[in-house]
Order: sequence, then structure tokens, then C-alpha cells
Amino acid sequence: LLSQSSDSSRLELLIKSANNYNSSNANLSIEYAKIAINLAEKLNKPHIKILAEVIIAKAFFYTGDYTKSIESLKESETQTHSIKDSSNLIEIYQTFSLVYTKIGDFKKALEYSQNAFSLAGKLNQKDKLADLVRETGNIYFTFGESAIALDFYKKSLAICKANNDQIGMSKAYNNIGCIYSELGQYSSAIDFLNRSLEIKNRVDNKLGVALILL
Repeated sequence: LLSQSSDSSRLELLIKSANNYNSSNANLSIEYAKIAINLAEKLNKPHIKILAEVIIAKAFFYTGDYTKSIESLKESETQTHSIKDSSNLIEIYQTFSLVYTKIGDFKKALEYSQNAFSLAGKLNQKDKLADLVRETGNIYFTFGESAIALDFYKKSLAICKANNDQIGMSKAYNNIGCIYSELGQYSSAIDFLNRSLEIKNRVDNKLGVALILL
């Protein structure tokens, strides 16, 4: 029992580490995730195994290997359906949406984003709704639909304000500021970017601050 408890703690740490390195060091993220998969199989935790596989799919996305990312996501989706694990499906759909946005497939990107939003609503995962709405805005923005993107960013901001989600508000302010900048409405752009910067300074998000200042 003690050994299993130790393995469970190790598994949790591996998943956390794989997530932390996902975008900054994809190879290390994949290494941790693969160890986590083996340990999850040993502990008979299929939900955690799928979570690790999704992390690997995201690592492939960050390295630009979209084919491997899609293959991995499809396998994870199949496994998720087989064990009736709806919670992991949201992140799978989100990652599918990111990949298809990158490769220029607007229809599929939007389809998966809407699937993720619908499922989050059914599962009452309200904490995910603001990000999902914002990500839908990102899709429209990427494909040149700035006015529609702005509407989604404003909806995301409203959800974040209702939940007092400061990080989410900062993201939404930043997105809205970028849209106004694209539209040439520089006074409004500066206003919203400053609001985003104020929150990032307050929560000490140094990377986010650097990106805004650039």
C-alpha cells in the first residue's frame, strides 16, 4: 500500500512536470509523459494514461509536428470514448482546434472548438468556458474575421468578470487590445492593453508582461 501511494505521488509529479515543460521543452515533456504512461498502466489508471498521451500530442503541436499531434489525439479520443471519460475529451477537442487552426483548416478548428464548449457546458465545467470562448475568438482572428473575434473576446471578458477570474480578464483585455490595434483604433488598443498589463503586474506574470511590452 505504501509503495502504491508513493507511485501515485510520483505519477502526479510526472504529469505536473510534463505539463510545465510542454511548450518550453517539448522533448523533456514527452519524456516525462511516457514515464507517466507506463506508471499509469501499472497502477491501472487509464484516465491519467490518456492525460499523458494528450500532453504528448500537445508537445508535438508545439514542435510543429502536426501530423503526429493529430495521430496521437485521434488515438487518445478513441481511448477516451472506450472508457467513457468525458473530462479528457474537452482538452482533446481544444488541442485538435489549435492544430487545425495552425494548418489552416478553419472548418475543423471551429468544429472542435464548438465541441469543446458544448461538452464543458454539459459537464458544468464553468471554469473552462471563458478560455473556450476566447479560443474561438482566436480562430476567427487567425482567419481574418476581426469583428467576430472581438465579439467572442468581449464575451470571454464578461464571463471572467462574473467569476472574478483575473488571469482570464488579463488575457481577454490583451486580445481586445490587439483587435483594436489591428483596426487602427489605437487609443482603445492602448487602454485595453494597459488594463491587461496592470493585472499581469499585479499577479507578477513576467512572461506575459514581456510579451505585451514587445
